[in-house]
Amino acid sequence: AIQIGTMTAVFAVQNWLDMMNLKFQTVGVSIANAVGDMKVNVLTLIQGMVNGAIDLLNDFISSVNKIPGVAIDLVDKVTFAASAENEAAKAARASELKGLQAQVEANKASREAQISQMKAEAEAQKAERLAGIAAAKEQAQAAGEEAGGGSGDIPAYQGGELDKVGTVGKVKSIDGDVNL
Repeated sequence: AIQIGTMTAVFAVQNWLDMMNLKFQTVGVSIANAVGDMKVNVLTLIQGMVNGAIDLLNDFISSVNKIPGVAIDLVDKVTFAASAENEAAKAARASELKGLQAQVEANKASREAQISQMKAEAEAQKAERLAGIAAAKEQAQAAGEEAGGGSGDIPAYQGGELDKVGTVGKVKSIDGDVNL
């Protein structure tokens, strides 16, 4: 019982530590996702400003290209592809977090199984001890009946010898009738 109680407490602490690790990892993933989203938003704003400037430049180039003999290529718009990278990173972090959560749950289930096994073994040992005690009682009872009363080597009281030892068998001052 002491071992089971101790291991239950140890496993409870381990489960708590695993859950704390999972919670810290969850917070870390949430922060990383928030920072990644901010990065994507900032890059999207910058991309919009740069592409707006490129549109103005391309309008100017188109105007200049109307002059005969001038052929300037238009500037291509830019894309930073930060959104796709961020989504891939978020998916990877979510996958790692799910893996950690599965590991925490597996550890908890394993510990619960160990405690259940320890309890089952303790119950089996208790039943074995109780069966041994019952068998010993039956054996002692059978041996006692064979010896004549279950007192083992102690001889049975024969009686009648108290009168031979002075006044031990009688109350000395009350040999006669007592009237109240």
